Amino acid sequence: NISIDATATVSEISNLVASHTANTVGSITISSAVITGTQLDSLLQSIDTVQGDIRLTNLIVDSISMPNLTSSGSLYISSCQSVTTLAFGSLGFVNGTLTLRLMYSLSGSAVSNSFPMLQTVSGE
Repeated sequence: NISIDATATVSEISNLVASHTANTVGSITISSAVITGTQLDSLLQSIDTVQGDIRLTNLIVDSISMPNLTSSGSLYISSCQSVTTLAFGSLGFVNGTLTLRLMYSLSGSAVSNSFPMLQTVSGE
């Protein structure tokens, strides 16, 4: 599992990025954090399967990108600011719900092709 909250320091996030190599994780919860540069993308880019849910809430982050993710449980992204890129290029199956809400300063172009491979969302 990957979990980051408001108590995480920049160095702790950097260490997590440097040490994380798994392609499959149980769940991802990242909340109430300011994540600079490409740290979040670096952490998430190698993940192709999330067996549980992905919850990204109350973030200030430039980019949310999981280019290799093919399947996950529910995907919940809420209350994020300054996101210029939202990219889930390989995501084809969500075993639950897909929720995007309260995305401040997110332009239409940032989401227009965010889920190009998405075929199935099994939740309500």
